[in-house]
Amino acid sequence: MARNYSGSMHIFHIMAGRKNGGAEIYSVDVMIGLHEAGLRQTIVVPEDSPAARRLTEAGVPVETNILKTPFSFVKKRRIKTLLHERKPDVVQCW
Repeated sequence: MARNYSGSMHIFHIMAGRKNGGAEIYSVDVMIGLHEAGLRQTIVVPEDSPAARRLTEAGVPVETNILKTPFSFVKKRRIKTLLHERKPDVVQCW
């Protein structure tokens, strides 16, 4: 029986990898499981990554526009803004 943890902690995931290795597969499995359990999540992944595709297919909302620039200072500003808006309890960088 799946528990519903809505209203509990909010996890902010950042995964910048565009490949599909073991860490990426594992992290996506974790994110999907947390979604199915009802945990609040913000997930930042590259739009063209296998992770974005798998998460979207599983019905997990993802933020893909945050990493769309080649300029690291813009990415940092976008992430900082999103962190300020969402106010997560935990930030997990994969």
